[in-house]
Amino acid sequence: MIAEQFRPGSGGNAGDQPARVRRIGIFEHCSNAPEPVSELRRAMRDVGVTFDEGDGILPMRPGEDFGVFGRYAPSAMLFLGVGETYAGLHNPDYDFPDELIPVGSKIFVQTVRNILG
Repeated sequence: MIAEQFRPGSGGNAGDQPARVRRIGIFEHCSNAPEPVSELRRAMRDVGVTFDEGDGILPMRPGEDFGVFGRYAPSAMLFLGVGETYAGLHNPDYDFPDELIPVGSKIFVQTVRNILG
């Protein structure tokens, strides 16, 4: 176990000094709650946006603010796909395709309409 390896007297680190750990860049994880996911899927069907049901998709690391939102209310993170050949989100070559703005807006407006009636 890592904690045992770095305990004073274990010989696990230089000079047998206690290890120091500093946490930086801490992000809350985001777990999609079933109800918001259902509402987003319903809205996408209503406005004719095709989407992946998520079968076989591996978990992802994003969290940031969305993880904090989930502490206070059921939440879900929605990604608008730009295609497999597009530069990744944090790649210097990434340029958000503005043509996705109306798509995302339709989804969110429809979600609100469905929930509020």
